[in-house]
Amino acid sequence: MKNLRTKLITTFFIMVTAIPLSFCQEITINIDEKQQQFYGGGGTFDNWNYLWLSMSPDNRDKAAKMIAGDLNIDYAKIYINGTPETVEKSYDDFVSIVNDVKTYKPNIKIQVSCNDFPDNLEEQDNEGQPQKGKYDPNIANIYQKIADYYFAILKGFSDRGLVVDELDLLNEAGGISNDNAIYYGRLFSEAIPLLKEKLNDAIQNPSGIIMPKVAGISNWSVGGTVKWFNEWKTKLPGAYENLDIVTTHGYSLGWIEDEYTAIYDYIEGKPFQNNEQTGKLQDGDGLKEIFGNEEPDYIGDVSIALRISDAVNGGVNHFFCFNMNNSSGNNAALLGTPNGGQPFKSKIYDGYKQLTSLQPDSSFVVGKKLSATFGNRVLCLRKETQDTVYLHYTNITATPELVTIDVAGAPATNGIKSFDVWVSNEKHDGENTLRQTYNKAVEQIKFNASPFSVNSLKIAIHEEGSETTLADQTIDFSSIPDQEVGAELVLTAFSSSGLPVEFFVSSGQASIENNTLSIDGAGEITVVAQQAGNNEYFAAKDVYQTFSSKSISKNIALNKTVTVSSIYKTDTGYTGDKAVDGDKTSNSSRWLSDKNGDYPHWIEVDFGEEYAINSMAFFVGHSGYNKPIANFEFQRWDGSEWVKIFDETGNEQAEYSKTYEPIKTSKVRLYMTAGNNPVRMFEIEVYGSEVVTGIHEHRFERSFKVFPNPASDQLNVELEQFKSVSVYSLSGLELITSEVKTINLAGFSKGVYIVKVRNNKGEVFQQKINLL
Repeated sequence: MKNLRTKLITTFFIMVTAIPLSFCQEITINIDEKQQQFYGGGGTFDNWNYLWLSMSPDNRDKAAKMIAGDLNIDYAKIYINGTPETVEKSYDDFVSIVNDVKTYKPNIKIQVSCNDFPDNLEEQDNEGQPQKGKYDPNIANIYQKIADYYFAILKGFSDRGLVVDELDLLNEAGGISNDNAIYYGRLFSEAIPLLKEKLNDAIQNPSGIIMPKVAGISNWSVGGTVKWFNEWKTKLPGAYENLDIVTTHGYSLGWIEDEYTAIYDYIEGKPFQNNEQTGKLQDGDGLKEIFGNEEPDYIGDVSIALRISDAVNGGVNHFFCFNMNNSSGNNAALLGTPNGGQPFKSKIYDGYKQLTSLQPDSSFVVGKKLSATFGNRVLCLRKETQDTVYLHYTNITATPELVTIDVAGAPATNGIKSFDVWVSNEKHDGENTLRQTYNKAVEQIKFNASPFSVNSLKIAIHEEGSETTLADQTIDFSSIPDQEVGAELVLTAFSSSGLPVEFFVSSGQASIENNTLSIDGAGEITVVAQQAGNNEYFAAKDVYQTFSSKSISKNIALNKTVTVSSIYKTDTGYTGDKAVDGDKTSNSSRWLSDKNGDYPHWIEVDFGEEYAINSMAFFVGHSGYNKPIANFEFQRWDGSEWVKIFDETGNEQAEYSKTYEPIKTSKVRLYMTAGNNPVRMFEIEVYGSEVVTGIHEHRFERSFKVFPNPASDQLNVELEQFKSVSVYSLSGLELITSEVKTINLAGFSKGVYIVKVRNNKGEVFQQKINLL
């Protein structure tokens, strides 16, 4: 994960530079040359699902937003290795995570890869051991049994409320030999028709499970796919015809555009996916030769952008990251989700986000002409009919590059009226570093691409030389000093246009309401000031301010109300309140449990109000800390029952302490099941801070979404318990109201409008939109 840092606009993008450049690259974008559509991304929830599920509900929600709210993710994928009867937990865990993700992407598609066969269907080696990923063709009715296995998988997810959209039959089946092609091809020519028959039989399929699209062949290498297909067409009628979606992994040759193009040209319009890839450097990709096994964090962004560019330029419609999450947030996943911790961006997150999520969903890849052949990557996209072009330039060299861009295509004299640049490199984490507008549309623009960088441009086109009518504006937003958790401060910023400035939290634990920033947790926090513009001004360039927050954590158990399981000789004074009096050393200031009582023993501390707690400690023994509590569970009260925070078995520390993920509660209990008798507790301490109100209180507001923004002819709304949506002019005139979540804006003039969305509870949510 890259360290957050104060965001400073550098001299990285300038029109004239004294930095020596390797050469000047001239790019002409031709918006008339439409290729395939690029729909977005996907990824796998698999080996690391337990880490996702170990997180608190709030952190699971943060992770889901980072995956499905902040990224254009169309697919959630799982590799399944058995039926619900044999790997029930795999099914349950995946469905649980998908339900998290659906909060932000309700229509996410599900792809299931059947990368193994049941033990009773697997081929055995000479020693009688099953061969993973290989079926035994000599078993009677083998293809019917495989079809039954596929059906059991579909039913397992259907019974859990999840529809499988795509069934990927293979996973790196091994080798590109003709024998392999025929052996695995029979799954498509033999087993798939039998599966379709079963699903079409109402007696065998009473719940009406639908037939998913069939995907394949998901080989390790991009090369060799066409060779398999040729074998199928020649020797295996039906195999290629039963393939709906072409898939490949990109671990070999996945950085060579021509390898993808060979597949794209062959499949003649079938959907095409790279459905597994990482940002790991590999021999031949141009980066491995420079960095070897030493990969700086920011190179992950460059590496994944290189691979996405080659795949999408080569015809791919969807690009999957291997894992949605893992423990470390390395270049094989989009998120790091440490056990019980908070999610964080991986080494490839920003680069992946720029190339998959900046442009609108289903944008077309458009043509380009380059003045030089070189290793850097260029990917150009445009949403059909929109006057906006997106260009991604990935510099994989150690030299800054001067890049010139112009736009060709109908109308014949396209000019550029404004452009924005987002950058991921050693200094920037996917940030909007430059916004430039022109009073008259210009013929071309120039920018410098720093060494080893991902540069994403959003370019607004206009008739060359025509008045753009809108004026520029800037934002003055002062730095924010470091804060303490629980603090509140009023944010102020001013635009040169005099228009009001809006704020949002880009990263970190904080929330904003009515321009008041509430510090909800410790760590680095970044706040962004924005001014979206109107019918007189262009949108201002976002201004970022980053600062640190720290918790003021104290022992909130001190002198609080205590209840214990028992007391040793009530007249001796060894009562429970002695364990929270602040004295950790006096033998006379201890709680002692009943000497004759059996375990379990327990001590409960009531704080009197809710706190956010994150650590605890206790001290036990006689004449010093020397009597450990061997087995215990530390619990919190959730309002109706005791819930485990953590437990220990075989503890040997009499002076014990532990830090854990912050959690809110009003009382805790140390529940001890083994140790010396009686319990001799000098002190128990619980550290935390007062709960900041307003954290995650408004779930409706969090799930409220109006898109796309800017819009062209159609606007979509996402809101739980949706009732209606209305569009108003800036003067407050109601222009249109709809009771469906899609509203037609055809015929509206370009400019800024106010959208108000109502839910069934009477709550109203408001957002400005730009109509292009």
